[in-house]
Amino acid sequence: MKLKVVVLEEDREYIRRFSSAFSDYYADKFEVYCFSDKEKALSALKERRIDIFLVGETFDFDENQLPPDCAWVYLVASKELKVLKGRKTICKYQQLDSIAQQITSVYADSLSDEVEISYGGDSRPEKIIAFVSPTGGVGVTSVSLAFAKFLAAQNRKVFYLNLDAFDSTDHYFEDNGAGSMEDVIFLLKRKDSHLALKIKRYIKRDLSGVNYLSSTKNAIDMLDIEPDDIKSLLQVLHDAEGYEYIIIDFRFGDSPLLNTVLDLSHKIVFLSDGTKVSNAKFARAYTALSILEQQQETKTTEKISLLYNKFSRNTGTVITDERVLKLGGIRRFENVDSYNLLSFIMAEAPFEQLM
Repeated sequence: MKLKVVVLEEDREYIRRFSSAFSDYYADKFEVYCFSDKEKALSALKERRIDIFLVGETFDFDENQLPPDCAWVYLVASKELKVLKGRKTICKYQQLDSIAQQITSVYADSLSDEVEISYGGDSRPEKIIAFVSPTGGVGVTSVSLAFAKFLAAQNRKVFYLNLDAFDSTDHYFEDNGAGSMEDVIFLLKRKDSHLALKIKRYIKRDLSGVNYLSSTKNAIDMLDIEPDDIKSLLQVLHDAEGYEYIIIDFRFGDSPLLNTVLDLSHKIVFLSDGTKVSNAKFARAYTALSILEQQQETKTTEKISLLYNKFSRNTGTVITDERVLKLGGIRRFENVDSYNLLSFIMAEAPFEQLM
């Protein structure tokens, strides 16, 4: 669903840049009409069923001129001015992502609590890909992030979801907005009737094009997530946001989310560094999933593939189990910072096989 927005602002250069920026980066989320003439703006409000009206602070405005169900706020120059004439404001001089989040928030808050957004039943993205490993330190996060950036570089609409309580997402992305995963958990637990719109305000977009949620401030918050929460979140991300790929970074173990993540995933990529211990742990995990597959009548193992990372020819070996698809390997990169590491992985990993 696209939100229709009318902007009334006397600075013509500003509204030209505003319109151009939203057209370039948010054409799939917003339909924006910009005016410096008040009468033309009011006419557009009536003719186009506008959702949100942003009014420049220099204009006198009568709220009675608004059509029903149209939310509105003042567009102001000062970030410190939170309220003008009893009405909330949005500062026009801030990052584009922040403006988009605040517009969405204003609209969500204006909706009646009796209105509910419905999602597509059992529908889900065709490409939910989970990266997991029973072995720590094999680079699950760096590889899954590199794959997300690889997809974004192919102009795919991708969302990266880290479900590790001690995730390091924010170390790889530049924080460009308010809110985090803990805010989303709160909405999921509250079963908010406007879940899709309110979650949208917390989704951030890295310069690479990858969409994501910032880490929780308190790792304990992640322990509150239940299987139904994950189902609801994935459904919102697919139905409301239309992501082609959702990449899940998940710690394999005895988490109550394990069955849900594996069941909902289209592909499951295990990582190993090829050491004797890592290969043995993968073999045990595969055996356990094979048993669960028989007990629960699921089709988990056919979705599994194995990718070697931090692989060394001196210490690593490739497993010989013919039931498992081997994607290939990524060598170990020494003395490389996190940003450049992802670039090196993207250049070397056989990611085309996962598309």
